[in-house]
Amino acid sequence: WDVYEVFFRLSLVPEHRLNAANWLTPFLLDSALTNRDAYLSHAAFESFDSNGAVRSLLNAALLADVKRWPKESLRLASIALAWLTSCADRRVRDLSSKALARIISIQPNLGRALTDEFRECDDDYILESVSLAIYSACLLEPERMEEFLPAFEGLLSPAFDIPNILVRDSVRLFGQLLMNAGHGAGLAKQFEVYPGKASLPKKWPT
Repeated sequence: WDVYEVFFRLSLVPEHRLNAANWLTPFLLDSALTNRDAYLSHAAFESFDSNGAVRSLLNAALLADVKRWPKESLRLASIALAWLTSCADRRVRDLSSKALARIISIQPNLGRALTDEFRECDDDYILESVSLAIYSACLLEPERMEEFLPAFEGLLSPAFDIPNILVRDSVRLFGQLLMNAGHGAGLAKQFEVYPGKASLPKKWPT
């Protein structure tokens, strides 16, 4: 897990070739889901328990005055946190989700950036966490609702129109929140047809 520890330490460094955007996302997207689950979860667990880079990132994102961080560092932190929401360790996963919502509430445009960043992601945990974090962030900042419209548009994309009921519920609740507040008229037609019809399983479990 020492290799991942180094990568997480570098994940928030702007313009570094091994930061969250330049290395972590391409590497993890190219990894098979089973391999990603095994190695990332183990590394995150070890780092968290040994007060390493993962715990430092979570503590900072949850407790520090992140409004003072450079915008690019906030963007990189949001990417790293989103990946951590896929971890099997519930402590890491839950804290990452909370931290992600906090960061998006401070910089709402990160919501749309994350829907673009993870449009090719095949991990339901991450898609659940990103959609819920965006919705939660909007609830935390109701006076800035209009700034969340690009994120809502991103959530209406095919990447988040999946059979996962938790993703669908977050998007529907988020959309209803925006529409009831008089926002998002331009996205009303897209919202009306979300979610699309889920296809039946080709083979039922026996």
